[in-house]
Amino acid sequence: MQLYISLLVLIAAVTALDTTAEITVTVTPQKYAALPGDVFPVEYTVSWTDSDGNCVVLPPELPALEWGTAAVLDMHTADQETRFIVGCRADNSGTYTLPALTIRLAKDLDPAATDIAKLDDTVPTQVIESDPVQVVFRKPRTALWISGLVVVFLVGIGVVAYRQRKGRRAETDVTSVSPLEQAQELLHQARRSRLDGDFYAFYRALHSALTCIAAHSPEPHTVLREKIKRAIDDTGYRGMRPSDDVLEGDFRDVERIVAQEQQRDAKEN
Repeated sequence: MQLYISLLVLIAAVTALDTTAEITVTVTPQKYAALPGDVFPVEYTVSWTDSDGNCVVLPPELPALEWGTAAVLDMHTADQETRFIVGCRADNSGTYTLPALTIRLAKDLDPAATDIAKLDDTVPTQVIESDPVQVVFRKPRTALWISGLVVVFLVGIGVVAYRQRKGRRAETDVTSVSPLEQAQELLHQARRSRLDGDFYAFYRALHSALTCIAAHSPEPHTVLREKIKRAIDDTGYRGMRPSDDVLEGDFRDVERIVAQEQQRDAKEN
């Protein structure tokens, strides 16, 4: 009789979650590729439709990887959605597969005190698996080779510019690029990097734009530059993914400074 009652309780608990919550999980790599030893961040978004809105996503079970290691870097929940970042590292270059993750959801739990190893059998839970995802680690020599080509290209441009400057110095002065124009182009680069999902490149472009402004403006904008520098470290070395509101706010802050300097420059000239 006791066994029968226990089975009924367990069936009712699982049914309670299955009938009230429709759960989806999406997987989004945050980089195209990383170097061996660096972090390759992958974002998982778990969302559900639940009239009670009290589902709790437990920390995911990470598989053992033959090619490297993985760890949860960040995890937060808002509006019936939980996002977490898994950072992967590989010692050698190559294209690897991060297997599907087993993710468990529970109801009526305190998110700050959940422990996947200590759940009572009567707590309503549901298990869902993510899709596997490929992660790419490129050889450092590839980056050096590309850098070498860029250097050769820039040297070639320099030689051509030097020859043109010898005969047409005045025309070269007219076509030189000002710091404000460089800052504007860097804003375009930042926007493209954000659309590509490369948040590290996004913040590097914003920081370079502020550096151009600092060379042109008496105002150093030190506070904003330090904030952007911290964001570079967070996205490049800690694998964090800022929210869309944070990304938009940081871009607008830099864009506003560039616009102000352009207006000031137009008045002075």
